[in-house]
Amino acid sequence: MIALYIILGIVFLIWLALFQFVTVDFAYIGGKLKVKIKYLFFTLYDLEESKKKKDVEEDIGEETEENPENIKKAEQKSNHKYGGNDNNAKEKKKAEKKSAKKAKADEKPKNKKRKKTIEDKLFELSDKLDTLKLLYDIGKKPVFNILKGIHLTKLFIDFDIANEDAYDCAINFGRMNALVFNAVGNLACLFTVKKKSIDIHCVYDSAPAKYDASFYLRLRPTTVVAAAASFGVKYLIHFIIKPKLKAKKSNKKKSTPAVSS
Repeated sequence: MIALYIILGIVFLIWLALFQFVTVDFAYIGGKLKVKIKYLFFTLYDLEESKKKKDVEEDIGEETEENPENIKKAEQKSNHKYGGNDNNAKEKKKAEKKSAKKAKADEKPKNKKRKKTIEDKLFELSDKLDTLKLLYDIGKKPVFNILKGIHLTKLFIDFDIANEDAYDCAINFGRMNALVFNAVGNLACLFTVKKKSIDIHCVYDSAPAKYDASFYLRLRPTTVVAAAASFGVKYLIHFIIKPKLKAKKSNKKKSTPAVSS
């Protein structure tokens, strides 16, 4: 009984963890990009930390390349590995033998395949279109469920459209308004969008333009798991079970003798 309670407790914790959100924290403010992916108490990805690690690795690589002792060690390792000039000569001979064998094999007459006619190509194309249509019909609902499960929250947009020419600035201001609000409206049709503030200003001077934006993107793993399970069941039915049943029926019809009148 104790083992059963332990198993049930572990299953409950996994079920509870799958209902928690995976959060993407995105911000581009003051020309600095910030991207963080978190799940529960863990940071799965941090753009700033990854950049720091790359910089440290590059600095270490430059130091090792500049050190002459490291260069000598690398040369000694390469000589020890490949065995100097003798081994290089042996490898060249082996490569020449292989190339000669390949040339002989290419000289042998190959069996020519029958060229595909236009009817064959059209038949293959129709099969591909049918499979793509069926995949679209199967995957449409699971993909839509995943998209509706995405929550775009705390959407913050603060743009300053600046230009010395008032006419150009006004035109760019109108275009940016149309672009931003149409994009947000289209996203609201797919995701659950909750905005914090959207401000677009028109600045008629030589001040630099400003494009600050941030948002949180959240998704539960259960949404993806349920959509994947639904797609997998439908794929199994339409692409594996149904073709096998059709093949069995056709084989039965062929095997049964025709009844003479």
